[in-house]
Amino acid sequence: LVGSPEVPIGQFADFWRRLSAEFADEPLAWFGLMNEPNGLPTKQWFEAAQAAIDAIRAAGAENLILVPGNAYTGAHSWTATWYGESNAQHAASITDPLDHWAIEVHQYLDGDSSCSKPEVKSVTIGSERLAGFVQWCREHKRQAFLGEFAVPDTPIGKQALSDMLSSMERDRDVWLGWTWWAAGA
Repeated sequence: LVGSPEVPIGQFADFWRRLSAEFADEPLAWFGLMNEPNGLPTKQWFEAAQAAIDAIRAAGAENLILVPGNAYTGAHSWTATWYGESNAQHAASITDPLDHWAIEVHQYLDGDSSCSKPEVKSVTIGSERLAGFVQWCREHKRQAFLGEFAVPDTPIGKQALSDMLSSMERDRDVWLGWTWWAAGA
């Protein structure tokens, strides 16, 4: 875990300092700090993310930085506290001297947002699950990237996908883009 004795925050930041120096001259390279942080206190994750941002900028890199939330970075759970303090509470404190960072979230459309079930909850579940996060982004003047999503190849899955992507198009002041998760079931 980042922030543990095995991976102190200083080592995490040093990794990003060294890696970002290698790609600082590649303006199309975005830096995604970590995939789905979980199992640690939210405050600890955002302290590590801030240390990484500081190290990246100290190395001279001006690339876009994607900062995920804790607890698998679900858009639907951005303001939830079921795992301790919310992502919303701590993400608002992130600073970047270049203000060139965005939040990365993931969102799946099955009953528990895990992408482990073959069903989709409803044809509007994607837009519904993104709505509160989009509102938070607007209130905090933040942009976001949907780093993972997928639906089963079913009629309702296709309708739900269309609904979610249409909502993202309407909310393009918030969304920088997305990537489809193509592994797994």
